[in-house]
Amino acid sequence: MKSKILSYYRLLRGTNLIFIMLIMYIIRYFLIVPWMRVCNDFPFFSDSLFHLLVIATVFIAAAGYVINDYFDQVIDGINKSSKQIVGVKISARVANLLFWILSIAGSVIGIFVSFKIGHVNLGSIFIVASFMVYYYSLKYKRLLLWGNIVVAFLSALVVLLPWLFEFFALLSKPEDFITHISCLAIIRKVTFLFVGFSFVTTLVREWVKDLEDRVGDEFGGKKTLPVRFGVKKTKLVTNAAIVLFILGLAIAQWQLIVYNYQYVAYYSMITVSLPLIYMMAKLIRAQTPDDYHFISSILKIVMFFGILTLVISYIIIFKFQY
Repeated sequence: MKSKILSYYRLLRGTNLIFIMLIMYIIRYFLIVPWMRVCNDFPFFSDSLFHLLVIATVFIAAAGYVINDYFDQVIDGINKSSKQIVGVKISARVANLLFWILSIAGSVIGIFVSFKIGHVNLGSIFIVASFMVYYYSLKYKRLLLWGNIVVAFLSALVVLLPWLFEFFALLSKPEDFITHISCLAIIRKVTFLFVGFSFVTTLVREWVKDLEDRVGDEFGGKKTLPVRFGVKKTKLVTNAAIVLFILGLAIAQWQLIVYNYQYVAYYSMITVSLPLIYMMAKLIRAQTPDDYHFISSILKIVMFFGILTLVISYIIIFKFQY
């Protein structure tokens, strides 16, 4: 029984789902809610609906993990045979059924939440996301760059959703919209900064994972960067993207210092910029799948500490300045 539960936890990427929930709760309670209060406002998107939004998002993400393993049974047998779940510990039929249950449940909950704020059309996000994770696993991940972009987009969407639903909840009250929109403008700028952060770090991590899985991907007919252009060129592209990203971070950090938020800037330098520089050095020397897996783990830690910047900012700005 314990072994079965662990298998489902691994299939659903339980740790990743917890991370998704953490991101959404940090965005809401360490960015949206505090700034709304500074503007003497209150969130127009209720806590109960927000909790349902998180559940819908987690269900769609979990469905994506399941269908990915379902279609990757042969490739996983080569890249990570000792860790393969679908077809070994959980049958392909059960995995396929689980995907549809999670996708439908996530979409229904998302449509319900959208309906409750008066914008049922927002529910299409969850339906489209369900199709995206399905076709990503079936087709897109086998196309050059498309699979990486889809994953990066969905990762960025997780960061965007709390602000997006807050915005449309306010839009449903036109009598309040003009009065309160200026406060949401501040939240929007910070949110989109982290949307970009999530997109770029996920994209880079996808390239590193492609390096790790190159042998199995080549056997499975995937046209990833390492398969199409080779390891050396993929490393070059990946490190070039990291350099540009670090430069963008440096500009943001400088702006924080200028506006007297130097401690937030120093935090991001230590927990984000420096690990990225270290990662670049490791990537140059990386040779084995274990090397690339270690680098991928560094990126996951960077993403975690990057999101925690909002918590640090909240403590510094709202606990010491307000």
